[in-house]
Amino acid sequence: MTQTPNLDRERDDPADPAGAAPRSDRRSFTAARLLTVALAALLLAPTLMSVRSDDEAGENRAPVPFPELNTSTVAETETYRQFDAALRDRLTLRREVVNAVGKAGYDGLGSSFTSSVYVGEDRTPFFTEDFTKPCRTPFDAATVDARLRAFEQVARRSGKDVLFVVAPDKTSVLRHKLGWPADALMVCADPVREQSQARWGDDHTGPVVTLWSQFAEAERAEPGRVWQFGDSHWSYQGAMMFTRAVLDRLVVRGGVPEQLRDAPGAQQQADRKLAGDLYPLLGITREDNVANWVVRREGVAVETSAIRMDSGRDQRIHTTSAPAGTPMVPGRTLVVYDSFFYVAEAQMAPYFAQLNTLHWDDFLPMARNGQVPEFDRVIFQSVQRSWPQRTVDQLPDPAVTAALQAELAKPASPPVALADR
Repeated sequence: MTQTPNLDRERDDPADPAGAAPRSDRRSFTAARLLTVALAALLLAPTLMSVRSDDEAGENRAPVPFPELNTSTVAETETYRQFDAALRDRLTLRREVVNAVGKAGYDGLGSSFTSSVYVGEDRTPFFTEDFTKPCRTPFDAATVDARLRAFEQVARRSGKDVLFVVAPDKTSVLRHKLGWPADALMVCADPVREQSQARWGDDHTGPVVTLWSQFAEAERAEPGRVWQFGDSHWSYQGAMMFTRAVLDRLVVRGGVPEQLRDAPGAQQQADRKLAGDLYPLLGITREDNVANWVVRREGVAVETSAIRMDSGRDQRIHTTSAPAGTPMVPGRTLVVYDSFFYVAEAQMAPYFAQLNTLHWDDFLPMARNGQVPEFDRVIFQSVQRSWPQRTVDQLPDPAVTAALQAELAKPASPPVALADR
């Protein structure tokens, strides 16, 4: 609730490797934290009469203790995390308090009191993992390209296909909304994007689909339409751009009817009110009006079955029936996905004879146990911030590689008629 952004640039901060951040900046950041404490105290004062005792909390565990506040701890991010957790354990009006503090920071100051969200120009919120996660895994596009094309070669010998699709981070496409710290914030993400674009951006037939240029162009044409404002994910329009790019690439690579180029066709319906994932992190309750596009194909019906995974998520299998002659992506298609795929899934299913969807966090443990669902083609979708980790650490895991290559080597049924490349 009262967490503050960890904006002090330490010596090991990739945004300031020399530790050369101006002292005036550091003083201003500390002052902002102290202002946060004072503001939170004022907002919380009327509710402190509602603080529950440890016995009244009725929890099955001891409540988190309040941190010790002194001159050395007041500027530490962890202090605010513990203070927030302690209040959540004890306040009967905690939802109202969280919302009040969040609104005071976001609406009143145009700022974030949590290290999970960065607020840019026009109060545009961004997920800070877009900045930090790419720093954890060294990325070399040439090495990754060789690895992915090795998978492709195995697949082609058995009449199968494999495709990798990178979903751009919101921060990369809306970089102009980050304000003056943009270069420092994007110091780790920029090289991933630049290397990926240089390696695969102009390759319109290969196994890797990048979407930065398409999304940047769409944002310039219709500002604010391809991303939900208060969310870290793309909108329905953004998801359609992804779906169209996947189908177009499959057409080019072969084995998919030419009539599916430029699909899907969609109808715009009344806008939907959706709560973005960044608003709760900011501690506020809010919704966005989002343009709602729905994909329908005449005479096409999709039947969905689900397998509950140990994670609690479902592996979903969409099987399509359609009138004779309806152009479809044939065979069994497996999509290994992350949260960016959820909106696109309903858009894609009517175009695939069978679409099997499996989250990365379910696919990886299965593969490490030597179990990969049967497929004729596999599409790996990854958000940009996780792209380095997945292609440098996770897919190259020897057990994952062995299981994936074993399935890629099995003959497709029927074989995918791939174009010469």
